[in-house]
Amino acid sequence: VQDNARRMSARGLYVDQDRLDEARRHHTTRMATTLAQLRRITNDDEFDPAKPAQLFEAIYTRFGAPVISRTKTGKRTLDATALAWVRPYLAPEGKEFIDQYLLWKQAQKIESTYLREGWRDGKNRVHGIEIQRDGAEHVIFSVTVPVTDRWSSSPNAQNRPEGDGKDPLTNVRRVYRARPGFVLVGGDFSSVEVRIPAYMSGDPVLSALFDEDLRLRAEGAPPAERPDIYRYAASICMDVPESSVSKLLRNIAKRIVLGGNYMAGPRKQLATLRNYAMDSGDGELLRATMRITPEKIGEMNEKWSARPWLKSAGVSAC
Repeated sequence: VQDNARRMSARGLYVDQDRLDEARRHHTTRMATTLAQLRRITNDDEFDPAKPAQLFEAIYTRFGAPVISRTKTGKRTLDATALAWVRPYLAPEGKEFIDQYLLWKQAQKIESTYLREGWRDGKNRVHGIEIQRDGAEHVIFSVTVPVTDRWSSSPNAQNRPEGDGKDPLTNVRRVYRARPGFVLVGGDFSSVEVRIPAYMSGDPVLSALFDEDLRLRAEGAPPAERPDIYRYAASICMDVPESSVSKLLRNIAKRIVLGGNYMAGPRKQLATLRNYAMDSGDGELLRATMRITPEKIGEMNEKWSARPWLKSAGVSAC
């Protein structure tokens, strides 16, 4: 397997330069738009959200946010979870500031981590995209680094954001394409993290959903006509008809169910959901996660875990 990884690294990931340029312009425009909003809210044409001192002054002094979270050394924090905690205490202007800042941070992180011309940080780790003369990015793939035997890559080419599903320019993965004369083929285990507990527990509803999915796949049915386990999970967790489950609700339910399978508690699940939203390029999901509380996550866990078959098999969401 490692030999295959070396060959993949040597061949590289072929980059569509036009699409890369489009994605760079899109995220640069997003950063400029949200920066303009932040400067409007602060009434400061020189405000720079990349400078922590200015950010702290705006959130904790100008908008009067309470200090709810600190680092181990006692410093105030400004990560997405801390901002979500202080947001309810702020006036509308402060809430708008946090929302715009997170959208700016989301675009800035995607641009610097995945789209910017290759650069190295203080630990000599490569970020962005380094395109060689052959038009490819030669990512180093390995199966010996992670203790879980999963594949890893440097820079990280396996978590490129798929975007919000609406605007193709938010999908960073589309900057890669097959070399002339070749095609890209993708493969994945479908919902394997939920299939295994479903069959282990003998849950008749989940097992029937997956059996129907396998049958329809064998018949060549498109995804839209096959059962969707995470859409079903969202209907259970959120008490809504399955036909009313939006992509947003499905995304939230999926992270909750997957986190629960790995025994994560509500706070960890919520932090993971916010990190996913930040990396995904999906602004709607990011805004939604700021309004979800650990208590709400706990309620969703209980509804999903209450299924008697899952409970009897020792499968729980937290």
